[in-house]
Parts: sequence; C-alpha cells; structure tokens
Amino acid sequence: MGPRVLPVEGFVAYENPNEQRHEFADQAVKFSSAYLSPETACFRLTFTILGGEHNKIPIYLQIASDNLDSFRYETCRLKDGGSPHLDEVRSRLGRKGGRGDLTHLRFVLRNGVHVQRIVPHNLPDYEALDDPSRHVLDTVASIAASPSFSLYIPANRLSRKLLNVCVEAVQRCSVSTNEEFLSYQRALQLQRLYGGDGGRMLAVHDDDAAVDRDTAVNNHDSSSRQETDSCATLGFDVVPRDQNSPPRYDEGSVDVKKPMAKLADTANVDNSVIDCPPPEYGDIEQARDTPMALKRVRQWVDEDGSPHPSPKRAFSLGSRVAISASASATNVRRLDAKERLELDNADVESYILLHDLSRRIKRLQEKVEQLQQQNTNSEKRQSEVEDICDGLKHQQDLVKDELGNFDVQIDELGGKLGEIEKQMPYDLEELEDLMRHTIRDMLQEDIVRDLIADVVEEQTDDLVSDYVGRDGEVNLPGPVRAYLCKIVADQAATMKAKICQALRE
Repeated sequence: MGPRVLPVEGFVAYENPNEQRHEFADQAVKFSSAYLSPETACFRLTFTILGGEHNKIPIYLQIASDNLDSFRYETCRLKDGGSPHLDEVRSRLGRKGGRGDLTHLRFVLRNGVHVQRIVPHNLPDYEALDDPSRHVLDTVASIAASPSFSLYIPANRLSRKLLNVCVEAVQRCSVSTNEEFLSYQRALQLQRLYGGDGGRMLAVHDDDAAVDRDTAVNNHDSSSRQETDSCATLGFDVVPRDQNSPPRYDEGSVDVKKPMAKLADTANVDNSVIDCPPPEYGDIEQARDTPMALKRVRQWVDEDGSPHPSPKRAFSLGSRVAISASASATNVRRLDAKERLELDNADVESYILLHDLSRRIKRLQEKVEQLQQQNTNSEKRQSEVEDICDGLKHQQDLVKDELGNFDVQIDELGGKLGEIEKQMPYDLEELEDLMRHTIRDMLQEDIVRDLIADVVEEQTDDLVSDYVGRDGEVNLPGPVRAYLCKIVADQAATMKAKICQALRE
C-alpha cells in the first residue's frame, strides 16, 4: 500500500477574488488524500454540517492534482508570530494543537478552474435547506470559487516526507500506467462515498441549488444533437459546382452508335463505328452552336473514281481515335489510383485496428499475468492457512485428550474421597467432643493427678537447686530460702491450674 494522508483537522483561509483579500472560514475541516502516488494525487477537504435536520452530514471538496497550479507547504513557528489568521487558528485549535508550531499548506488553482464539490444524493435543493446546511454550503462554495486558499494544521500531524511526496505528485501530475489510471478512477468513484450510497457533484456556478453535473452534461449533449440534426450542412467536398446540367449522350455525338460498357475498355476503330468516351460539357455546348453545314462530311474522289474521306476527315477520325484511347488510358489510371488510394486507406484502418487490438491483447495479457500471480499468492496463503488449521486441530485433539485424562483423575479422586469418608466414623465436631470427654475422664483419675504433681515437683527442684549447693548445704540465709520456696510453690500452683484448665477446655 502506498503513502496516504490520514484525516487531519485544521482551518482554511481563502482568497476573496472580489475584494482581493483573504477571509477565514469559521468551519473546521479535515484534510485527507483520496488517492496518492509518486505520479499523481487527489486531496479532499471534508466539511461537516453541525446542527439542524442534516446534522453530521459531510460535504467534500475534491482537489485533483491537474487542477492545481502549485502546491507548497511551510512551517509557521510559534515564536515568529504571524498574521491574524494564525492567531485565530491557534485559538480555534485550543491548547492541544494550537500552542505549538503550525504547518501552512497553500493551494493555488489553475486559471478558471474550480474545486469539485460533492454532496449526498438525497440532499435537497438550496432553498429547502435549513440555516446550518446553508452556512456550510456557502462556505464550501466560496472556497471552491477561490483562486487560492490556505490550510493550517498542527505541525506534528504530517511528516515532511509525506508532504514532499504530495508536492512531487502535484508537480508531476501524470498517470503512467493503465493499472494506476484504473486505480485512480476507482479511488475517486462517487459511489464509494457516504457509506456506499454514493454522492453527486455540484455544478461549477451553482451556488444556490444542488444540480448534478451529469444532468447538465446530458442536457448539453441532447441539445447539441438536436441542433446538429436540424442544421445539417454539406461537407466541403460535396459542394455543388456552378455549371450547367450535362446533356444526354445521344445529343452530343452523331457518329457514336453504342455506348461504352466500361471505362477500362480500349478504343476499337471500325469503318462505320468509333467508340469514344462522352465529350466534355464545354465541347457539347460548342458543338450545339456549330452550324450544320460545317458538320457535313465532304466526300473526296481519287483518280479511279472511288469516294473516300477527305484528308481532313481522316485526320479528324485519327485524332478522335487517339483522344479516345488516351482518355480511356487516363480513366484506367485514375481508376487504378482510386483503387490504390482505397486500398491504402483500408490498410491504414486495418493497421490502426490491428494496433488497437494488439494493445488490448497486451493489456489483457498483463491482467491475466496479474491474476495468475494473485492466484498463486492466494494458493500459497490458502496452503499456509490449511497448515495452521491442521496444527490448531491437532492441538485441539491434544487438549481434548488432556481433558479426558483430567476427568478420569477427578473420578478416581472422588472415589478415594468417598472411601475415606466411609472409613471416618464421626465428623470433626463429634471428634472434638470425644477428645474433650476423654481428657476430662483422665483428669478425674488419681494417676494423672500424681503425674502432674511429679512434674511440678521436678520443675520446683530444678529451680531450687540453683540456690542450694550440691552437698545439701544452703548457701542463703533461712528467710531468703523460705521466700524463694514460697515463690516457686506459687508458680507451680499457677502452672498446675493453667494446665488443668487447658485440659478441661
């Protein structure tokens, strides 16, 4: 996929051709690319209707690269200050986008070219719209009719590399291959807009009503056809000449007894019949004006008395035969030249048709190769997808086996737990009660009491032995020893009471 300009929000300042100054459009706009390649580009400005019956309906301004005379960009630094439009843009962009640098995109249209405006099919006429819709349409119409306008966006939204691609595409402004041209047309189809419902293009000078450009073009074609049919004229090569009508063939020649069958027939001289082409119109008119006495043939008599044509008559006959033969040859040459010209024209048409067919065949071959390549890639992807599906299916089978093993283990553990529960005669509460009763019974017996008394005495002896010598002699005076014995006895009694209470509980 090639480079693409994603929608970026900004504001437009356009040139007012009547007042020779720039005005600020208070409507926010989103700048994006409908098509972008190193050879050509087409940009779009999206205005959205805010409020009213047609709320949130977008209106597009489509800017093709062949409509632009120039396209450039520059960075407006925050510290450099600038025009009042920059201050307005910064305030409109807010704290998020207006506190830093701005990118200034300047569009200069060709002379007499307007930006294309695109609206939905179901958008009513200008008179039937409410105020918010009219306001947006008025703003769009003003920008479309402007010879130049500027777009201000935050500087960090578009990279310099992408902007340089846009500038180069506008400068080249050409479509190199048929595939790129088809891709360009497919990207600019109006049926792709408005969620597939399609849009329509407004006329250039239609600022008050939504008139489709196609309707205007169709009306113009129909009116042109009607005018051509009613005002048809002759071509330059069939203009009638200013001359008299040709006479009948039998009026122009007296000696000719049979007409020519073909122009290519050669002249045959006979004693009584001379075949010749029909005379020219001027010669016929001159023959009509000649007196009949001059047309009469004089008979000459030689020495033996046999009549024969006069030398003048014989010369006239020979001249007519020569003229007839030369005229026939000329007609044959003209016919051959005409046939050759027709053949040459046919050859040229055949060559053009053959060239067109070969070009189409080449395009079809390229498309077939592309489709074959796509088919190969699709088969490869299909094979990869099938391998992935097989792997997932295998993993799914393994997971199912693990789940089955878990179910078996859970069943086994459940059986063991049931056996343990069966082996336990009492529950926990009953077991605690049983232990308490057992301890009470043991405390009530004399044996347990004697054991506890013995333990207390041993502890007491250990404590007293620290103050008494090994040989039984007392190292301390009598009162101190008595006091210690009393303390030890109290501690022993306290310990005994705690032990008994703990056992009872």
